[in-house]
Amino acid sequence: MLLDRRWLAELMDLVEAHHRQAFWQVFLTSIDPEDRENSGASEFETYFNFCLSRHPADLLVRQFRWRNVETIDEVRADRYDYVSLHWYRRRENIDCERLASIVFP
Repeated sequence: MLLDRRWLAELMDLVEAHHRQAFWQVFLTSIDPEDRENSGASEFETYFNFCLSRHPADLLVRQFRWRNVETIDEVRADRYDYVSLHWYRRRENIDCERLASIVFP
């Protein structure tokens, strides 16, 4: 997701003015402690929904080809716009040089 600094500042200013706290404090204290292990909040979802509500005419929402992968061997730059290699799904350590050679041949 691409971020617009002006919109991000607008979001943070609105939250901070409403709550009279720093944005990060509001964000972190809004997460139910029981959901923290399962990623109970998403900064990208927060930003995206803010942009949809405040700047809908300026957005372009596109469908990407993507996949969650468990190994570098599953990364296919020719097939996907992006892949997610989440720490909790990995079956191997990441060889950054090898990954870069796959993504940037």
